[in-house]
Amino acid sequence: MKKVINKVILNLCLMVVFCVSFIIGTSTVKAANKRVVGIYRGDFVKGIAYTGTMTLASNGYTSEMYEDISLQSFLYELMRSDVIFIHTHGAPGLFTFTSSSRITGNEILSKTVDAKVKLFYLSACQSGKKSTTNGNVGTALLEKGVTSVVAFQENILAGSDTDGIHRFNSLVVYRLTKGDILQTALSTALSQLFAESGGYYGADSYIIYGDSSLIL
Repeated sequence: MKKVINKVILNLCLMVVFCVSFIIGTSTVKAANKRVVGIYRGDFVKGIAYTGTMTLASNGYTSEMYEDISLQSFLYELMRSDVIFIHTHGAPGLFTFTSSSRITGNEILSKTVDAKVKLFYLSACQSGKKSTTNGNVGTALLEKGVTSVVAFQENILAGSDTDGIHRFNSLVVYRLTKGDILQTALSTALSQLFAESGGYYGADSYIIYGDSSLIL
Protein backbone atom coordinates (compact mmCIF):
# COMPACT_ATOMS: atom_id res chain seq x y z
CA MET A 1 0.00 0.00 0.00
CA LYS A 2 2.84 2.33 0.93
CA LYS A 3 4.51 1.68 -2.45
CA VAL A 4 1.28 2.58 -4.26
CA ILE A 5 0.95 5.83 -2.34
CA ASN A 6 4.59 6.74 -3.02
CA LYS A 7 4.11 6.05 -6.72
CA VAL A 8 1.00 8.26 -6.83
CA ILE A 9 2.87 11.08 -5.07
CA LEU A 10 5.79 10.71 -7.47
CA ASN A 11 3.49 10.88 -10.49
CA LEU A 12 1.77 13.96 -9.09
CA CYS A 13 5.14 15.66 -8.55
CA LEU A 14 6.20 14.89 -12.09
CA MET A 15 2.94 16.33 -13.42
CA VAL A 16 3.45 19.55 -11.44
CA VAL A 17 7.03 19.90 -12.72
CA PHE A 18 5.85 19.33 -16.29
CA CYS A 19 3.06 21.91 -15.98
CA VAL A 20 5.36 24.54 -14.47
CA SER A 21 7.99 23.91 -17.16
CA PHE A 22 5.35 24.20 -19.89
CA ILE A 23 4.03 27.49 -18.50
CA ILE A 24 7.51 28.99 -18.15
CA GLY A 25 8.47 27.81 -21.61
CA THR A 26 5.31 29.25 -23.14
CA SER A 27 5.86 32.59 -21.39
CA THR A 28 9.45 32.74 -22.61
CA VAL A 29 8.41 32.08 -26.20
CA LYS A 30 5.68 34.70 -25.96
CA ALA A 31 8.10 37.35 -24.66
CA ALA A 32 10.70 36.48 -27.28
CA ASN A 33 8.10 36.87 -30.02
CA LYS A 34 7.38 40.49 -29.08
CA ARG A 35 9.26 42.87 -31.35
CA VAL A 36 9.85 46.63 -31.01
CA VAL A 37 11.34 48.83 -33.71
CA GLY A 38 12.72 52.37 -33.55
CA ILE A 39 12.85 54.57 -36.66
CA TYR A 40 14.40 58.05 -36.93
CA ARG A 41 15.64 60.50 -39.51
CA GLY A 42 19.41 60.70 -39.78
CA ASP A 43 19.42 64.49 -39.43
CA PHE A 44 17.26 64.30 -36.26
CA VAL A 45 18.08 63.09 -32.76
CA LYS A 46 16.91 59.54 -32.14
CA GLY A 47 14.33 60.58 -29.53
CA ILE A 48 11.55 58.08 -28.85
CA ALA A 49 12.99 55.77 -31.52
CA TYR A 50 15.86 55.10 -29.11
CA THR A 51 14.40 55.62 -25.63
CA GLY A 52 11.17 53.76 -26.33
CA THR A 53 12.88 50.88 -28.08
CA MET A 54 15.54 50.47 -25.39
CA THR A 55 12.95 50.59 -22.61
CA LEU A 56 10.88 47.81 -24.16
CA ALA A 57 14.03 45.85 -25.02
CA SER A 58 14.73 45.85 -21.27
CA ASN A 59 11.25 44.42 -20.73
CA GLY A 60 11.49 41.30 -22.86
CA TYR A 61 11.09 42.60 -26.42
CA THR A 62 13.48 41.87 -29.26
CA SER A 63 14.49 45.18 -30.83
CA GLU A 64 15.89 46.85 -33.91
CA MET A 65 16.56 50.45 -34.93
CA TYR A 66 16.55 52.08 -38.35
CA GLU A 67 18.09 55.36 -39.46
CA ASP A 68 16.54 56.72 -42.68
CA ILE A 69 14.41 53.64 -43.30
CA SER A 70 13.32 52.62 -46.78
CA LEU A 71 9.66 52.25 -47.71
CA GLN A 72 10.11 48.51 -48.26
CA SER A 73 11.64 47.99 -44.81
CA PHE A 74 8.93 50.13 -43.21
CA LEU A 75 6.15 48.04 -44.76
CA TYR A 76 7.97 44.86 -43.72
CA GLU A 77 8.14 46.05 -40.10
CA LEU A 78 4.42 46.87 -40.11
CA MET A 79 3.79 43.20 -40.79
CA ARG A 80 6.13 41.71 -38.18
CA SER A 81 6.51 44.20 -35.28
CA ASP A 82 4.36 44.65 -32.19
CA VAL A 83 5.46 48.22 -31.43
CA ILE A 84 6.97 50.91 -33.66
CA PHE A 85 8.39 54.20 -32.36
CA ILE A 86 9.21 56.94 -34.87
CA HIS A 87 10.91 60.31 -34.44
CA THR A 88 10.95 62.38 -37.61
CA HIS A 89 9.48 65.39 -39.38
CA GLY A 90 5.77 65.50 -40.12
CA ALA A 91 2.96 67.58 -41.56
CA PRO A 92 -0.82 67.07 -41.83
CA GLY A 93 -1.40 63.62 -43.31
CA LEU A 94 2.24 62.61 -43.65
CA PHE A 95 5.60 61.87 -42.07
CA THR A 96 9.08 61.53 -43.52
CA PHE A 97 11.53 58.63 -43.74
CA THR A 98 14.52 60.78 -44.71
CA SER A 99 15.11 64.41 -45.64
CA SER A 100 14.06 63.53 -49.20
CA SER A 101 11.37 60.86 -48.82
CA ARG A 102 7.99 60.73 -47.13
CA ILE A 103 4.78 58.71 -46.91
CA THR A 104 1.21 59.98 -46.70
CA GLY A 105 -1.95 58.50 -45.29
CA ASN A 106 -3.27 57.94 -48.79
CA GLU A 107 -0.07 56.12 -49.80
CA ILE A 108 -0.34 53.82 -46.79
CA LEU A 109 -3.89 52.98 -47.86
CA SER A 110 -2.63 52.09 -51.33
CA LYS A 111 -0.15 49.47 -50.04
CA THR A 112 -0.92 45.79 -49.60
CA VAL A 113 -0.08 45.35 -45.93
CA ASP A 114 -1.46 43.12 -43.18
CA ALA A 115 -0.08 44.93 -40.12
CA LYS A 116 0.35 43.20 -36.76
CA VAL A 117 1.47 46.36 -34.88
CA LYS A 118 -0.26 46.97 -31.55
CA LEU A 119 1.18 50.44 -30.91
CA PHE A 120 2.41 52.85 -33.58
CA TYR A 121 3.87 55.92 -31.83
CA LEU A 122 4.65 58.78 -34.21
CA SER A 123 6.61 61.69 -32.73
CA ALA A 124 6.40 64.16 -35.60
CA CYS A 125 4.92 67.66 -35.85
CA GLN A 126 1.28 67.84 -37.05
CA SER A 127 1.31 64.22 -38.25
CA GLY A 128 -1.93 63.54 -36.37
CA LYS A 129 -3.88 66.02 -38.50
CA LYS A 130 -5.95 65.05 -41.50
CA SER A 131 -5.06 66.56 -44.86
CA THR A 132 -7.38 66.97 -47.84
CA THR A 133 -4.46 66.13 -50.12
CA ASN A 134 -2.54 63.56 -48.08
CA GLY A 135 -5.28 61.84 -46.11
CA ASN A 136 -4.95 60.73 -42.49
CA VAL A 137 -1.98 58.68 -41.30
CA GLY A 138 -3.78 57.48 -38.15
CA THR A 139 -6.90 56.12 -39.81
CA ALA A 140 -4.88 54.67 -42.71
CA LEU A 141 -2.73 52.65 -40.28
CA LEU A 142 -5.84 51.42 -38.47
CA GLU A 143 -7.30 50.23 -41.75
CA LYS A 144 -4.13 48.24 -42.40
CA GLY A 145 -4.47 46.46 -39.06
CA VAL A 146 -2.64 48.60 -36.47
CA THR A 147 -4.43 48.55 -33.10
CA SER A 148 -3.50 51.99 -31.71
CA VAL A 149 -1.78 55.05 -33.19
CA VAL A 150 -0.43 57.99 -31.20
CA ALA A 151 0.43 61.16 -33.11
CA PHE A 152 0.50 64.92 -32.53
CA GLN A 153 -1.71 67.55 -34.13
CA GLU A 154 0.52 70.58 -33.48
CA ASN A 155 4.25 71.31 -33.53
CA ILE A 156 6.21 69.46 -30.85
CA LEU A 157 9.30 71.03 -29.31
CA ALA A 158 12.41 70.25 -27.28
CA GLY A 159 15.49 72.19 -26.23
CA SER A 160 17.65 69.05 -26.06
CA ASP A 161 17.32 65.32 -26.64
CA THR A 162 16.17 64.76 -23.03
CA ASP A 163 13.62 67.50 -22.39
CA GLY A 164 10.35 68.78 -23.85
CA ILE A 165 8.62 66.29 -26.14
CA HIS A 166 11.42 63.77 -25.65
CA ARG A 167 10.84 63.77 -21.90
CA PHE A 168 7.11 63.38 -22.44
CA ASN A 169 7.55 60.44 -24.80
CA SER A 170 9.90 58.61 -22.46
CA LEU A 171 7.45 59.13 -19.57
CA VAL A 172 4.66 57.61 -21.67
CA VAL A 173 6.69 54.49 -22.37
CA TYR A 174 7.67 54.19 -18.71
CA ARG A 175 4.00 54.29 -17.69
CA LEU A 176 3.15 51.66 -20.31
CA THR A 177 5.76 49.31 -18.86
CA LYS A 178 4.08 49.76 -15.47
CA GLY A 179 0.82 48.41 -16.87
CA ASP A 180 -1.07 51.65 -17.58
CA ILE A 181 -3.54 51.65 -20.44
CA LEU A 182 -2.49 53.92 -23.30
CA GLN A 183 -4.83 56.82 -22.44
CA THR A 184 -3.75 56.81 -18.78
CA ALA A 185 -0.07 56.62 -19.73
CA LEU A 186 -0.43 59.69 -21.95
CA SER A 187 -2.45 61.79 -19.50
CA THR A 188 -0.19 60.88 -16.56
CA ALA A 189 2.94 61.72 -18.56
CA LEU A 190 1.42 65.05 -19.60
CA SER A 191 0.69 66.00 -15.99
CA GLN A 192 4.19 65.02 -14.91
CA LEU A 193 5.80 66.96 -17.77
CA PHE A 194 3.95 70.12 -16.76
CA ALA A 195 4.81 69.60 -13.09
CA GLU A 196 8.50 69.26 -13.96
CA SER A 197 8.87 72.04 -16.50
CA GLY A 198 5.76 74.24 -16.49
CA GLY A 199 5.06 73.60 -20.17
CA TYR A 200 3.69 71.05 -22.61
CA TYR A 201 5.93 71.58 -25.68
CA GLY A 202 3.10 70.49 -27.96
CA ALA A 203 2.59 67.21 -26.11
CA ASP A 204 -0.93 68.28 -25.16
CA SER A 205 -1.87 68.02 -28.84
CA TYR A 206 -1.54 64.23 -28.82
CA ILE A 207 -4.30 62.22 -30.42
CA ILE A 208 -5.07 58.51 -30.19
CA TYR A 209 -6.48 56.68 -33.18
CA GLY A 210 -7.91 53.26 -32.41
CA ASP A 211 -7.86 51.54 -29.02
CA SER A 212 -7.14 54.02 -26.20
CA SER A 213 -7.30 51.16 -23.66
CA LEU A 214 -4.35 49.28 -25.18
CA ILE A 215 -2.05 47.58 -22.66
CA LEU A 216 1.41 46.46 -23.73
